[in-house]
Amino acid sequence: MSETENPNPDPLLTRVGEVSLRMMARTVPADTVQHLQARLYAQPDEYPWEDVVDAVLADPVDPSELLNRGLQGQRDWVLRGGAAAAPARPGGGARTGRPKTLKVRGKTLVAAAIVRSGFFVLYTAVVVGILILLRHKFPWFDIYRVLEWLREVLPGVFGPR
Repeated sequence: MSETENPNPDPLLTRVGEVSLRMMARTVPADTVQHLQARLYAQPDEYPWEDVVDAVLADPVDPSELLNRGLQGQRDWVLRGGAAAAPARPGGGARTGRPKTLKVRGKTLVAAAIVRSGFFVLYTAVVVGILILLRHKFPWFDIYRVLEWLREVLPGVFGPR
């Protein structure tokens, strides 16, 4: 909608558009957002949009900064394909939305395999160490006696004798 189409724009539409621009530009202060969230959680059945508009417009903003950040927000929205912004990630940084390349996936797979094999080696070393300590401390201890008992209890798992 351009100014040439409607010489007398609706003031309500202008106010709501200004609020949307400020939200897209992320220029709404955090304390205002927290205050509005608290109000929305207190009234989950209705949306007090007039109060939201008034609260957001009550905060002063630099027009040139609003314009620059609003245009950046529009660009990001278009690059995301019109999707809403991703929620904030605990690790920080917004996700770019690009798919991982084959190289990155390969590195991730190799890193995961190395970590898993490292834990496997550690757990195996701990189990073998415990068995050696048991054998040293209790010479009469026989690990195969436990295996024989398991074969009796679960013959289908360990097979016949």
